[in-house]
Amino acid sequence: MGLKDKVDQAKETQALAKPSSTVLSIFQDSRIKTQLSAALGSNVALSADRLLVVALNECRRNPGLLDCTRESFVGALLTAAHLGLEVGGPLGHFYLVPFYNSKKQVREITPILGYKGMIVLARRSNEIEDVVAREVCANDRFEFAYGIEDRLVHVPADGERGAVVKFYGVARFTNGGHLVRVMSVAEVNKFRDRSKAKNDGPWVTDYVAMGGKTVIRRMAAYLPLTTEAATAIAEDEERELGLTPEGVLDLDALGFSNGAPPPQGRPGEQPSDSKGHVEQGESSAGSGSAPKDKRSATTPDSPTTTASSPGNTHVISPTPAAAVEGGGAETDKPGTSEAQASAAPVQPPSTAPPSTETVKPASEDPGAAFRR
Repeated sequence: MGLKDKVDQAKETQALAKPSSTVLSIFQDSRIKTQLSAALGSNVALSADRLLVVALNECRRNPGLLDCTRESFVGALLTAAHLGLEVGGPLGHFYLVPFYNSKKQVREITPILGYKGMIVLARRSNEIEDVVAREVCANDRFEFAYGIEDRLVHVPADGERGAVVKFYGVARFTNGGHLVRVMSVAEVNKFRDRSKAKNDGPWVTDYVAMGGKTVIRRMAAYLPLTTEAATAIAEDEERELGLTPEGVLDLDALGFSNGAPPPQGRPGEQPSDSKGHVEQGESSAGSGSAPKDKRSATTPDSPTTTASSPGNTHVISPTPAAAVEGGGAETDKPGTSEAQASAAPVQPPSTAPPSTETVKPASEDPGAAFRR
């Protein structure tokens, strides 16, 4: 290892040791990598290692990302992994844009979809064959007319194309149909001015790409998108316009900040056995899921004995006194005392066996709530 490599390694070690460089610890946390792999699922085109490497390169290109909170950075990476889109890079699928949160007085990362990422999401629908977005410059030849059969002609200029004047998007469906949307620069700028990223991020560095994204977003309401794509596009617009607060992961609760393992249960949740069944006890008897009283088929004058076993409650009717005198039945059955046997009224001998009824718990008897 040369002197330059040793110096670079020492600088990186010092940066990791600083309290303000908590974002860099994400790339050394194996639990974050596990969560990203779970969010990616069966995506073979993108791996957790690839996602982390590209995100680290984005931090080198934009050091302002290192000043953002760890929670917002992890949330943005999980969003990208869930959608299966690569962060930053030449693809332009997904952008990490730092913003200053004046309420919390911290810098946070807001994930913003790129227009290419939006096209990738749209193409996942089996009903969409292709989606494109293009810009029209002042020196281009452009003709468009709405009608029963839309007419669009765009011939880019050979030389200097001039300033951008329009954007348009075209979607082709598998059944042969198509959808066309044209927007002027003034219309696109109205949406840009509503964005909280109008003075920073892709609206400044990639205006043409964001203009194409705006056209596709306006077309999304008429496209047969998948639920995943429609939800991602709607949430992206809400984040960009600041209509809803961006949810931030509580890494302390998940055990990713202090090194503690994630909690195994929710607060207030009853412990369960290895099969996942909640233990039945006195605390569950007072809950709304258990019946307030257990009714049997015996008459009010007949004393009964209740025997409990795991998962079931048996109501045993008294043994006839005549059968006891004749020795035809045992008097010391489990759950039956001598006082209860002597208190039982004398009944004529009966050849029928003692009647028993099994009362299931409320969790196994759906109709118990209607027999209260």
